[in-house]
Amino acid sequence: MKRIIATLLCLSLSLFAAIPALGEGARGRVVDCEEWVSLRAAPDTSAQRLAQVPLGAEVTEVALAGNGFAACVYEGQAGYILAEYLAVEQSAAASMYVVNCEEWVSLRAAPDTSAERLAKVPLGAEVTGCVSAANGFIACSYAGQAGYILDDHLSDSRVGGRYDRTLADEPFAGARVVIEAGVTAAGEAVRASAYAEDGALLWRRELATGQRTELTLVDGFLGGTEKRPLVYLYAMGDGLNAYDAQSGEAAWRVPTDAVNLGGSVTHAFAGDGTLYVGGYYGPEPVAISGAGEVLWQARTSDDIYWLTDIQVTDEGVLAAYEVVGFEGNDMRPGTVLYDRETGKTLRVEAG
Repeated sequence: MKRIIATLLCLSLSLFAAIPALGEGARGRVVDCEEWVSLRAAPDTSAQRLAQVPLGAEVTEVALAGNGFAACVYEGQAGYILAEYLAVEQSAAASMYVVNCEEWVSLRAAPDTSAERLAKVPLGAEVTGCVSAANGFIACSYAGQAGYILDDHLSDSRVGGRYDRTLADEPFAGARVVIEAGVTAAGEAVRASAYAEDGALLWRRELATGQRTELTLVDGFLGGTEKRPLVYLYAMGDGLNAYDAQSGEAAWRVPTDAVNLGGSVTHAFAGDGTLYVGGYYGPEPVAISGAGEVLWQARTSDDIYWLTDIQVTDEGVLAAYEVVGFEGNDMRPGTVLYDRETGKTLRVEAG
């Protein structure tokens, strides 16, 4: 009868998954035992029993610990429980991506470089249920197979980005949206992440470039309208991408071969969601509708360059440049005013 009760309890925990799907700091419950399981002082069946943890009891701070055990905390007492007796929240599962290899890495049966290779996991592949293990390995699952991969070959960034700059971090469209920029082995990267109130990751999108220059080649910002809030990511070579802020689904994309924004992008929004955007070395501002349609691209003269700022004013779109012309051999900074509807140059003023 006790075994039947335990089985029913396991079936009722529909929000929980098997131990390979846990992440560090996860919550779990004791399952698949008759009355209780041992919380031990070390990950070993011969280690001191610290407590008897009853069937169905909640434990916290769950993380794989090796030797078939999971580290956890029960009623304030830290210890180890055999992983086969724990079910962990699915929302705690973490995904990572294979990086820093030529073609593939080994998924091994144990956290040891001499352990049996279970699979070859290709560069860029996603692995799930990631959590720190012993000997510099990460416990994870790939294509339904649980095993271990050296942590040097895994990143929480699909493109292998190392993020060190925050471009935005604020409540947006019912979530907390964080936009970060950083570098990859070859170039630059930008990503947007949306989090629920409890900190759970709702969605994430990333872009990367294949080069670096003296300019910043990626950018990210929030915009759109109240009815259709959008998250924008830009990477030179890929283009400007807009994502639905609530679902993370792609809304539209303006590729580089359609409009080359270059680097060190400057932008401004109108109330209707129209985006005015341009790069430091050019082009002059481009107007893009909230639906991703390129409305116009401004063209004043060859002497207008090094864009530093864009503002939407009552008069039109006002752009500031480090050069709007020359006086002798001296470059003249200034502003250019464009018509919002057509992009026609209305006024050029030297500073």
